[in-house]
Amino acid sequence: MGVLSFGVDVGLESINTWKFATLRKAAATSLAAQGGARGGAGSGFGFYAALVSICLGLAGISAALVAFGSPWAAGSGIPEVKAYHIPGES
Repeated sequence: MGVLSFGVDVGLESINTWKFATLRKAAATSLAAQGGARGGAGSGFGFYAALVSICLGLAGISAALVAFGSPWAAGSGIPEVKAYHIPGES
């Protein structure tokens, strides 16, 4: 169980590192496209699009894992999983 927990922790750290590196790159590209930090038309759209698409993608993966991997953990998940794993209870 400890190895699984460690794997989840390393995986989440890798996903967060990738997400923030991608968003940092999108922000730099967006600023370069507008000629610095002056603002103007279309300022930050690339960054916003990257942020929304990454978050929607990660949420979709999470929803698919719950829906197909362990559907009894839908919702808050804690009461359902605890009730499912109590021996002798149905």
